[in-house]
Amino acid sequence: MTNQQQDSRTDSKTDLVKSPSSSSKTTLQGFQNHFKFFWSFFHFPIIVGVCLIFLLALVGIWNGNYNKFVDSTTAIHGYHQWDLKNTDSLDSFLNYGGLVRDSGHYTFIAKNGSYLVADNSKFLDNFAFFPLYPMEIRFIHTITFLDYPQSVLLTGFINTLLFCCLLYLFLNKYIVSKDTLDKVFLLSCLLPFNYFFFVSYSESLFGSLLLLILLILRLCNFSNPVNKFHISLYLLPLLTFLISLTRSPGVIISVMIGLLLIQSGYKNFLLLFSKQNLRVTMLLLFSIFTNISGLVSFLLYGFIQTGNFWISRDVQANWDRGSTKNILEPIFNFISDTVLRCLTDYCYATNYINPVYWGFSLVLIILSLVVSIKYFRKTPLFIPIFFSSILFCALPLTTNTLMSLHRLFIISPIYFLFLPIFITHYIPKKYYHIILCLFVMFFFITASYYYKIETVG
Repeated sequence: MTNQQQDSRTDSKTDLVKSPSSSSKTTLQGFQNHFKFFWSFFHFPIIVGVCLIFLLALVGIWNGNYNKFVDSTTAIHGYHQWDLKNTDSLDSFLNYGGLVRDSGHYTFIAKNGSYLVADNSKFLDNFAFFPLYPMEIRFIHTITFLDYPQSVLLTGFINTLLFCCLLYLFLNKYIVSKDTLDKVFLLSCLLPFNYFFFVSYSESLFGSLLLLILLILRLCNFSNPVNKFHISLYLLPLLTFLISLTRSPGVIISVMIGLLLIQSGYKNFLLLFSKQNLRVTMLLLFSIFTNISGLVSFLLYGFIQTGNFWISRDVQANWDRGSTKNILEPIFNFISDTVLRCLTDYCYATNYINPVYWGFSLVLIILSLVVSIKYFRKTPLFIPIFFSSILFCALPLTTNTLMSLHRLFIISPIYFLFLPIFITHYIPKKYYHIILCLFVMFFFITASYYYKIETVG
């Protein structure tokens, strides 16, 4: 055997010995590259999300946070005020710091694994809360072994960061410049009442599912002859099912998908069922079915537990919400009973700040509708987004009150997507920082008011 042949065999043996190590290095390097790519794009929304979570926790500490005891009944009152002087350990801080009002109800449902405890009727008003968020809390508790209040905090933290990343990704579909994208995202987060996305509530979970659905629906291009089927479309039925188990507006997604099908088949209905589009069309129709079945499954659960199929609707009366046949009635009542009285009696406005917030919410809804029609009517999915957003805003009016208006219209895409894009693009740049400062001020004032449950001067 020649020296050259021996050298070649030695080299081949060396390669065989080194291959596992080099393979692991390659895998690690690939992971690092993927992480660097992820961080280079999503670092801004993650940092903003973390900062707002902790800033709102400080607002709660400063105001004296209110939260339900985990084992307390859900009757009106019975809130526990928490602040630094009431804590003597980190565990106490984690159990109560950062949780606000309804967080305690979610904790109660998650801990007991059901809405009723020994068929006690005093727990019936828990049916006002939908089950997916408590199920998520229970799952986090199971895998982390944290106490339930701490699991609520961690669940809210995860949902918020996921929402921020998806919001940033969705806005990127409309905006090219990275600097402009950061400005729009920051405005979107700091819009009035959007602090609900950064506390331990279901808004961030609902917003994440909504954005995921919108991102997938953007892939449905029926008129493109070379349109390729995207694998993520298979996730759509699952997402529509889950979102209807998160909040009552989740069932409106079926309207959004239905409008997309109607709009796509308006000129050529047979195009929806052509060979290249049949799979997409069937998945969309199935997604409508799963979306409705998610709500129906929760109603059936309520019927099995209580004998009342509409228990989740009827218990709204326990939260000072009625029912009305005319959804415009609350607006007329607001104008006649509140606005006119504010004009004639200034003390009424200072003693009851809620009507001021309701009025401001109505103004923001109207502004979002006008802006979206004027500037975004040619964007993809505009018609489904626009009309489903109207339903999001109209839903609280069906309870004959404006009480939840500020919590339901903020999940409307015309508000947290189109309005900040309009402000950044169509209002002179020199006013951007002024508007941002006003938003920051109103953001923390409304959050402070919500924590304290009293008027903020």
